[in-house]
Amino acid sequence: MFESLPAVFLITKDYEASCRFYTETLELKEASRTKDHVRYDLGGTSLVIHAPISDEEMRKWNLEPLREPRGSGVVVTLTPEDVDRAHDTLVEKGAEVIFPPRDAPWGVRMFMLKDPNGFLIEVSKPLSGGSG
Repeated sequence: MFESLPAVFLITKDYEASCRFYTETLELKEASRTKDHVRYDLGGTSLVIHAPISDEEMRKWNLEPLREPRGSGVVVTLTPEDVDRAHDTLVEKGAEVIFPPRDAPWGVRMFMLKDPNGFLIEVSKPLSGGSG
């Protein structure tokens, strides 16, 4: 039925802080930017960081207005060249790391952090011979 996952949208509460976090802290390359969203292309999927959307605009699309806490139940996974080096760089930049790198039983080396909105970010890479 579905062929791809072209984009993931994260609607922020603090757009400017989010843009700084994804562009400067995570060092993602911006593919495009407007006054209300930034799009990052990551291996065939776009991660879109969107400015807050008014309750009125949400209702126009038959969507419920967003309530706190943002990020509840959402995990975005990013794959670096080197998990430990990414961790060290992000710690130096002041990122809110939830737990340091560890090997998970399902075959990945990973750590997690939070973005300024509370969205969780898993940074992981398959271990040699792992299924990841």
